[in-house]
Amino acid sequence: MVILPPAIERKTVPPKQFDSKENRRRSIAAALQNLDLNQDQKARLEEALAQDLAELEQLGRQLSLCRRRTGLLEQVLENISEGIAVTDPQGCIEMVNTPFCGLTGLDREQLQGQYINLLNRHKEAEENFVLIFESLENDGCWGGEMSHQRSDGHQFHQWISVSRMDRDNGRLVWALRDISQIKSSEEQAAYLAYHDSLTGLPNRRLFNDRLEVAIATASRKKQRLALLFLDLDNFKNVNDGLGHAAGDELLQETARRLRGKVRDEDTVARLGGDEFIMLLVGIQEPEYAAVVAQRILDDLAKPFRLRGRQFYLSASVGITMFPDDGSKAEALVSNADMAMYRAKSAGRNNYKLFTPALNEKVQRRMSLETALRQAIGNQEFLVHYQPKVELAQGRVVGMEALVRWERPGHGLVSPGEFIPLAEDTGQIVAIGRWVLEQACRQAKTWHDQGHHDLAISVNLSPRQFQQKDLVPMVTETLGASGLDAASLELEVTESMVMSSVDDAIVTLGQLTDLGVRLSMDDFGKGYSNLYYLKHFPMDTLKIDRSFVRDVATRPDDASIVDTIINMSRSLGLKVIAEGVEDTDQLRFLRERACDQMQGFLFSRPLPSDQISQMLASGTRLH
Repeated sequence: MVILPPAIERKTVPPKQFDSKENRRRSIAAALQNLDLNQDQKARLEEALAQDLAELEQLGRQLSLCRRRTGLLEQVLENISEGIAVTDPQGCIEMVNTPFCGLTGLDREQLQGQYINLLNRHKEAEENFVLIFESLENDGCWGGEMSHQRSDGHQFHQWISVSRMDRDNGRLVWALRDISQIKSSEEQAAYLAYHDSLTGLPNRRLFNDRLEVAIATASRKKQRLALLFLDLDNFKNVNDGLGHAAGDELLQETARRLRGKVRDEDTVARLGGDEFIMLLVGIQEPEYAAVVAQRILDDLAKPFRLRGRQFYLSASVGITMFPDDGSKAEALVSNADMAMYRAKSAGRNNYKLFTPALNEKVQRRMSLETALRQAIGNQEFLVHYQPKVELAQGRVVGMEALVRWERPGHGLVSPGEFIPLAEDTGQIVAIGRWVLEQACRQAKTWHDQGHHDLAISVNLSPRQFQQKDLVPMVTETLGASGLDAASLELEVTESMVMSSVDDAIVTLGQLTDLGVRLSMDDFGKGYSNLYYLKHFPMDTLKIDRSFVRDVATRPDDASIVDTIINMSRSLGLKVIAEGVEDTDQLRFLRERACDQMQGFLFSRPLPSDQISQMLASGTRLH
């Protein structure tokens, strides 16, 4: 209930319950009979009494209406969300509603007769109240934001509106609204404008601000700065294969490790995706930046544990220096980015410093990336086929499908140049699907031409292998082409399946259930883990060309190839040697009873029409 202050409290008497007008008239007439009045006097007195009774009746109705309105006003004041207080002109509290008590943490008895500034009595608040009363004196009202303190010491933000009631002796009406949640939302929005929501690190905007300030300071103090641009290697495979939630956890742990490898005055920021950038201030020599980069790489090489499983991660880091490599923020970031790509092209899991020569190379890469995005739609890709030859009889038993890019105005682009780029940008998924479709249709054509035993091999990229729709995509492609699943061989690499062994076993098993054959490509270059190899449902091992190249002249390579062939026999696998280019290599492989070979000694990769001519002629290896 609203407390009515003593100064404005009114005592009311319940209205008298009047009789009907007729009864009142009779009562007046009876009373007049007892008076010693003539008729004229009685008539005038009766008229005056009737008029007084009418006015009294009107007053009763108005009083009843006033009571109803007062009750309604009390209900309104008690049910609005704002806290309302009425004070005298000096700020002494006369009346409050229940929400006001809730906001202040005080009950009515504690508030009655207190001054409004009891809400907050620190120095700053006292100054604010002085300004409020000055504004009321001049304008009759005031509104603004103020921090208040509850009786329990809790600080909260409120919006206060004050107005003067000129018709009621200058009393003041104070309306308080709690805006703590609004302030919290504003602060959160301001934080997110400058920080990454996932890792809590500064974002690109805040990093650029700090970089500009750091450049100005370093210029004035004749100091160096270092920028380290870091990109996680093959993170997209983890993200796509294990889900975005696991990828987010990995990024958060990466951010934590990066923060632990720099000083408090340095900055670690996330630019987006799996890209991070670090600003090292007040350094003297580039060697310090290199030491920090190596510490980061060593720390990231430690296993990550996510959802009860261990994962291994690496990164590529590019380093650029101020003022050695540039004086502008944009140029420094661009140079560090270039150096990072140099680190990736050099084998990943390392760092590289920026050099001017990188600029031309990166410009070419950017041009190539733009052209690559248009290549599929422009039908610029081709599929060439390299025969696989059975060594025992010298006959062609299969073909490996190899993608080629004929870029208009530039000719054929080296696969070693555009395939890693397609892998990095994610375009390899669309390219790989197109190659598989082309290869299956071409193989079916060769089967229809009478070459029924010819198998077709297609390489899967790491990103393709991580796609959740890989098995359905292969199933759909086989169905559309009409090719029997047993005639398709999919080639994977050791590093691809070893990045997540459990998931790889499931995926390989599903492909085997389709009837597709599987081949381990580039065997010997990766983990070469025999324990895991026996759990993979492989049909074939391909000996990497780096071992075959010197097999006739280097005993170590000869021993490796010999071991792989013998091991494959014990596991019931066929062996294919790739990169066979001369007769000495061929003789060595035949003596070890290697099953198949492919290489320039027999044929380079050729377009489908030339392969068709070769098959028709019955060309054999002698």
